[in-house]
Amino acid sequence: MTNESRPHLKIPEVREPEDRTFYGGGGGTYNRESYRRHGEQIFSEAQSLIQRFESNLDKTVTNKRYFRVELPDDKNVWQSDGKKIAENLHGTLIGSPKKNVGHFSTLAQSFTSLTSEIEQYKNSERGKTKFSEIESINSIPLEEKITESLKYIFESNQYKGEAILSMFPDLNRPEILALKQAISDYLDDNDGAIIAEERMGDSSTFRVKAEKETLENLANYFLAIQTVDPVEEVVVESAIAGPRIEEDVLVEPNRSNAKACIFDSGVVENSRFLDSSIISREEPIGPAYNTAHGTFVASRIIYGNDLRGGISTRQLRPDVKVLSVCMISHDEIGNPLPANGDNFIRIIRDTVERWHDQIRVYNLSMNMVFQGTESASIVTDDHVSPVAAEIDKLSKEYGVLFVLSSGNIPITSLSPTPSEPYPEYFLNETSRICRPSESMLALTCGSFSDRANAGSLAQQSHPSPFTRRGPGFNGYRKPDLVCPGGNYASGWSHFDDIAVAGIGADG
Repeated sequence: MTNESRPHLKIPEVREPEDRTFYGGGGGTYNRESYRRHGEQIFSEAQSLIQRFESNLDKTVTNKRYFRVELPDDKNVWQSDGKKIAENLHGTLIGSPKKNVGHFSTLAQSFTSLTSEIEQYKNSERGKTKFSEIESINSIPLEEKITESLKYIFESNQYKGEAILSMFPDLNRPEILALKQAISDYLDDNDGAIIAEERMGDSSTFRVKAEKETLENLANYFLAIQTVDPVEEVVVESAIAGPRIEEDVLVEPNRSNAKACIFDSGVVENSRFLDSSIISREEPIGPAYNTAHGTFVASRIIYGNDLRGGISTRQLRPDVKVLSVCMISHDEIGNPLPANGDNFIRIIRDTVERWHDQIRVYNLSMNMVFQGTESASIVTDDHVSPVAAEIDKLSKEYGVLFVLSSGNIPITSLSPTPSEPYPEYFLNETSRICRPSESMLALTCGSFSDRANAGSLAQQSHPSPFTRRGPGFNGYRKPDLVCPGGNYASGWSHFDDIAVAGIGADG
């Protein structure tokens, strides 16, 4: 057998060794016009950072220090560039608002040693080259801590006086407790308070009451605060009642071993179509406000997409069993009381921890709105919401699958329908998927119209008028798939024949 028939064994032409000696300057890993001037710049920035660390309010409660590093535009901190920089900085990459910017964590003494190394780089003719890729090293600015969602709330004067503080994820529990006390003391002095804490793994989020200026000062003075988010709450649509199912439609017993959990508005009791398929009904925040949507979703999971066919043949065959977790209760006078973001995190974690051995699939056909508004929590390129982060964590830790809705247009029945004709409004940023559907490990589902008529907004197999489009966080492709869904008649009017069929609370 010749080398030509086995090209992977063919030895290339031998070349003379190249001279790889670097002459002049203190760099070489990234070209700089003057490595000395570059070293002087980042050394000055590192010294300023040390002074900044001394002025922050959490310096005595944690030895960790957080800072921002910017690389050249063609570098990516989530690839090998970031890993190499983290090693050179004696730190850990823990966040990134854009691909060439990293948020890093290190210890106070490690940063002091780092500054000494940068000084050597500055003073050396042919010294260390590992810092030459750094464009700048400085503190994390306020605009990268206050999320775009909260900025929108501030600018539109919709802020209701509460926000969510997320701590950096590398803090241990004693540090979290010390930070909680320090933040609480600061808020007490400024007419604010910590309302609730939710643990997320080893880290935590705090729901706080505070004025806008106090929130901004908190983000500046406490370096261990990673992000400041608006408070969100779940929103769910009420299903529209259609004709009653006739009494001669028979329901077979549910003998399936398949199980799913739905986080929704609750499932109606005493339904001959559903009762044999319900594993349990849980109400972690109180009795259900309105079970219409949760009942509809449960029926879709139990009977699948052939519910119309089963009704027409007078024989329904349930195929999945459902655990119902109610996420919308009511107050003393009957007003809806939805779970807000931090309660939501607590509920989904508690549910998965208790049920993951029996139930592997968790459905969430609800999305988030800003508390007290009709404004949808639209996904952005630079931020993952706390609920989505928790879904990712639970998915990885327990090996479960979350199935999420991409969201509705309009987000609620009180919101206006698009002013542009179908499908032009999909070009608007406001048609992007809603949180928490940016979760990377969840299966995010959009919708296409599986039924149409001459007057419908969408043709058959085209995107449903109410569905939302991607991308997800950082431009990642979302939704992951599209499923058979409903349609609207002209003028965004409901028409039974082209809508998705489910079973309602009244049958």
